Order: sequence, then structure tokens, then C-alpha cells
Amino acid sequence: DVTDLEDEIASLARRWSDQVTTALVGRRDDARRLAERWAEAFDPGYRDRVEPADAVADITELDGLVEQPEDEPTRARLHPAPDDEGPSWRFTLYRRGQAAELADLLPVLESLGLRAIEEFPHRVSGPDGPMHLHDVGAELTSADDDVEEETRSRVADAAIALLDGRADTASLNP
Repeated sequence: DVTDLEDEIASLARRWSDQVTTALVGRRDDARRLAERWAEAFDPGYRDRVEPADAVADITELDGLVEQPEDEPTRARLHPAPDDEGPSWRFTLYRRGQAAELADLLPVLESLGLRAIEEFPHRVSGPDGPMHLHDVGAELTSADDDVEEETRSRVADAAIALLDGRADTASLNP
């Protein structure tokens, strides 16, 4: 269909940051503020890999991280992969300041039942300095691939506690 082709060409001609702004407007009441703060903040590798509509969740997490106290420099989320290519799950770690070391991250994920398959680290220009987003493709080590949102949230919270030194793996196994 000619109209669909024209729409696709117009979409390809628009800048990634403009597409992010459009995606934010459709999903967030504070879209203008978020777009001004984050639409140009991502490195080229991130913009090449992540669809603008999928970036909305990362922008929401990064913006929340900026609002957190300084002694809470980390956020995370475990979510289904947006497509059928590659690992079934994504574990995304958001850090203010220094990036996480892969050597520290892998044992934490394994202790939480995740087997890391791939990692894409990204530097983000935060309003108060550098931020880092670590996008990890993972598979669950258990046979059950159906994980509810509450469980995913607990896994993310446990990973944050482990990485920030507020817990150790022994505390996860009562």
C-alpha cells in the first residue's frame, strides 16, 4: 500500500530523538520535560539498537534514578525481551556515576536464577553527570519462563541490594 510506504519513509527520515518525543507524548503526561532531558542523552549504539517506543521505559527508569537520593545510585528491571530474536529476557541495570563491572554483575545475575547471554553497556548523559545503562540479555535457569511482574520486581530489587553492597548471596537463601 502506497500510504503505508509513505508513512514508513517519513518515519525513517525523522531523527531518533524526534521519534522518542512522539513515543513519550503518547505514554506520559510529563512528555515534554522528559524529552528535553533525555531524547538526546543516549549514545549512538543505544539509538541503533533500541526502538524509540522501547526507550520510554528506560527514560522512565533513568529519570527516577535522577530523583533518588545520592546513596541510592542504582535501579534495575527484569522484563520480557521486546522481540523474538535472542534471549527471552532483558535485565536492565541503570547506574549513576560509575558503570557496573561485568565481573560483578554476572555472579549476581546467576545467584538470582538468570544466565547472562549478552550485554550491551551504554553511557547516558544525565543532567547531573554520566549515567550508565547495562542491557543484559538473559535466560532463566528455571524451566518456568512465565514470571509475574511482582517476582520480576523482587529480582530487580535483590540485584540492586547485592550490587550496592546492602546484601550478600547468603542473605537470599534463608
